[in-house]
Amino acid sequence: IFLRGTIGISSKLKIPFFLLGATVIAVGTSSPDLFVGISAISKHKQDIMFGAIIGSTIANIFLCVGFASLIYSVPCEKQDRSTKFGIYYNTLFVLLFCTFLVLTGGKIGIIFSIFLILSFLFFIFCIIQSSKKESAEPEQIKFTKLYHDIILLVIGLFGLLFFSDLLVNLIVKLSIEKEIHEKAISASIVSFSNSIPEIITSILAAFKKRGKIIMGNVIGSNIFIVGGIVGFTSLAYNVIAEQPAMVSLHILKLDIPMFFFASILLLIFFTLKSHC
Repeated sequence: IFLRGTIGISSKLKIPFFLLGATVIAVGTSSPDLFVGISAISKHKQDIMFGAIIGSTIANIFLCVGFASLIYSVPCEKQDRSTKFGIYYNTLFVLLFCTFLVLTGGKIGIIFSIFLILSFLFFIFCIIQSSKKESAEPEQIKFTKLYHDIILLVIGLFGLLFFSDLLVNLIVKLSIEKEIHEKAISASIVSFSNSIPEIITSILAAFKKRGKIIMGNVIGSNIFIVGGIVGFTSLAYNVIAEQPAMVSLHILKLDIPMFFFASILLLIFFTLKSHC
């Protein structure tokens, strides 16, 4: 509901497909990660937040691009400036993020939290500026009237908030009852469930042969998750708990290298296929 309302409002602005995927759709489909992160931080469950968030970024790359590529050769459209900028910015951003976490032992303080947020905002600014020089695609997604889209947006937003909090409580309960570590549940079940909106969006875009929406959705979602969500929730934790947010050693050894590998693989995939 939230995704449909968001796309309905943005499509009326007639913006290019990559910009639509990298901003409005990416933020909309990544909203579950935001609410899970907020709920987890409020309960001082850092392992749940980082496990779910990093797991979602990995799932976004492998599952979204993987499923979509089975239907349509994703990067084979003519690439414009904003699409190329997005993929290279994503790779550099992930490299800096992973390197910093390794060097600091997983510590995310106030300064780095602000850096992550500003990096996300800078990405949005550059994408918008780059897209101004590009014409919007002639085919646009059509929905109902604007007020109907706004109602869907509000209902979906409250729904995401409610079910995200419910999900975090369920994780804590399951981990206690079944003696399963919270990291294992958050990095698997939660990260996959949070990636379902991105997966569905990518599959639908593949059927419409809109590779730019797919790439924009994956790249924008990951930058929003790392820059916006990790940055915001870590900053909030620093202020509330009066200490840095900490990424566990397990996530540093397994999830972070896998996230970096997935991002490099996406760059290679894009580079090799962009001229096909």
